Amino acid sequence: MSAQLIFILLFCTQILILSFLLPRIRLFKLEKMGVNQPIAEPLKKRFKLFNTLNSVIGFLVLLLIMYNPNMLSVALKLLCIGLYFLLQISPLTIIRHFLEVSSIQNQRMAKPVRLSRVVPPATIIAAIILFISYLSISLLKWNLSANTQLLQMIIYVGVNAYLVFSLATIAKKIKRSSGEEKKKLISFFKKAAPLFVYLSAGISIYYFGKMLIARYDLHEFRPAMMSIALTAVGMAVYSIIWPTRSN
Repeated sequence: MSAQLIFILLFCTQILILSFLLPRIRLFKLEKMGVNQPIAEPLKKRFKLFNTLNSVIGFLVLLLIMYNPNMLSVALKLLCIGLYFLLQISPLTIIRHFLEVSSIQNQRMAKPVRLSRVVPPATIIAAIILFISYLSISLLKWNLSANTQLLQMIIYVGVNAYLVFSLATIAKKIKRSSGEEKKKLISFFKKAAPLFVYLSAGISIYYFGKMLIARYDLHEFRPAMMSIALTAVGMAVYSIIWPTRSN
């Protein structure tokens, strides 16, 4: 199967998931949950309209890339995919205020904050496995010299260590605080924790992708790989900004 065909299939999947399925599933579940403040009908119509337009724009972007594959460089294709992704998640800003109000109304009923309640345990385990796997492979391939590979490992470990340290620091502050300060810290933790875990997993997947591209000279597959990555990021953004259950 050619790189072009794989990209077409994956980009169509990105359009379908982020601009069609996820927005409609979230609206359906929101109505089914019966929140205290029902979402206004004009707001829902605007949200659906923007996502429909994004679906159309997505297929136009796909046609542009398919029309003459050699016209656009790989870098320009990646730029088009990245800009379109930003457009795909922009409709979330339409209902952001409503989601924040609903979150505040449910704050009193919130359970004690734990990482496993904010992020699915399977996601945490996957992020840890990815981290250990990539670091182990990198150490086995390292020739014990001060080279770019060593620098890359230092950056990789440093970024992940910073994410873990930041979450641990917030968790300690939550235990020591009270009142409004504690509520603010809990709210921040609920947003930061999923983002940090998904970011850690995403960094690992990115480095694995770079490793495969370099080893097997798969540069023509970069647009397809970026589409996979952005679809995963978009799903993570939805789960963080618009969760389907209260934590």
